[in-house]
Amino acid sequence: MERKTIDPVTVEVIRNYCLSTAREMRDVIIRTSFNPTIYEVRDFAIGIYNRKAELVAQDPGIPIFIGSLDSFIKTVVGYLGEENTHEGDVIVSNYPYFTGAHPPDVTVLKPIFIDNEIFAYTVCKAHWIDVGGIDVFSISTTDVYQEGFILPAVKVVKRGVVDQEIIDIIGFNNRSGVSCIGDLRAQIAGCQAGEKRILKAVEKYGKEVVADAIAQFLDNSERIFRKSIEDMPDGEWSAQAFIDNDGITDVPVPVKLTVKIKGSDIEVDTTGSSPATKGPLNCPYAGTVAYFRYMLMSITDPFYKPNGGCFRPLKVIIPEGSMFNPRP
Repeated sequence: MERKTIDPVTVEVIRNYCLSTAREMRDVIIRTSFNPTIYEVRDFAIGIYNRKAELVAQDPGIPIFIGSLDSFIKTVVGYLGEENTHEGDVIVSNYPYFTGAHPPDVTVLKPIFIDNEIFAYTVCKAHWIDVGGIDVFSISTTDVYQEGFILPAVKVVKRGVVDQEIIDIIGFNNRSGVSCIGDLRAQIAGCQAGEKRILKAVEKYGKEVVADAIAQFLDNSERIFRKSIEDMPDGEWSAQAFIDNDGITDVPVPVKLTVKIKGSDIEVDTTGSSPATKGPLNCPYAGTVAYFRYMLMSITDPFYKPNGGCFRPLKVIIPEGSMFNPRP
């Protein structure tokens, strides 16, 4: 369907509506979670994404989660198959190679359906107090499976019906079952609150107007950030440093980064950094990309509310098998 140009006032109204929806999702999670790591430390992030898995609005609890969930959505929907995703489903995962984080960062995804098609997604990543690892903090682990139970992409709610067997499996496989189940329910409630608000916007403005307005303000954000990058000098810069060790061996760990700016594009490349380490220093691909997006926000407009358009000028090169893109 051809995209229509929406008047700027309506675009801004819908953009701010989406931002307020993200804040409401945040408040629901803070008020209903059981875990002080979530409701006090704010070690979580929530977001609204469009059908293409581009970030629409986010209220990040911690900066390193900025824009970290688009890869997760694409991977999980690809893993399950969009044809196997139904209205009322809620998906939970803590598989690091899907979520881009360690297993305690459990992610909940809620597809939003309109006219029997996925229109958008609400998602919440939050740090649970325990997932049954070798110890509570698992800082001595040398294998991801020592960090606790792994949920690849599991429907904890199927067509609106909670799967109690999945709830029981989660509850019986960690040291703080009541807390973790409470946090899971809080994340689900947050995603459902976001879904409710998005559906109200569609009811008021229409599906096409909301979708086109979102596309328009993502394009606007891209232009703003490209202008900021254009104001920087073109060039290429490299730096290398060493981490003393990986916590298991005494071998120094090299970290290398090359940054290139040309016109309105910026490229970051971690080639030359250490291969995946034995100790728990590795960061999955999606998590590494999120760090670079945080960097981009910091050097352009740190006060701008991030969305997917902000990140379009950024290209990230992370060699597979390195500490910043380890493989299972």
